[in-house]
Amino acid sequence: MPRVKSNVARLKRKNKVMKLAKGYWGGRSKLWKAAKEATERAAKYAYRDRRAKSRVPAPLDHADQRRRSDPRAVVQQVHEWTAEGRRRHQSQDARRYGRARSGRV
Repeated sequence: MPRVKSNVARLKRKNKVMKLAKGYWGGRSKLWKAAKEATERAAKYAYRDRRAKSRVPAPLDHADQRRRSDPRAVVQQVHEWTAEGRRRHQSQDARRYGRARSGRV
């Protein structure tokens, strides 16, 4: 069986890694072994953090932030804390039988 030289494929693979390692500090961007380890580690962390990012709740949208900063929203919130406001938000059974479902009010 003839001998196979992997020169073209090896250089292509090596150049791909070295391109990914551009901008890394010191030997990590210039030396083959350090660059290979750094890019593998970076890929591992990127994969892990993409998964973690999907578990973090997204920031509130602008409409909700505006609603919170609106002074009328604060008045509405204060109204809900009063007895009248709590009575209005009770369940139908609680109003019918004179008791709150959660035991409060």
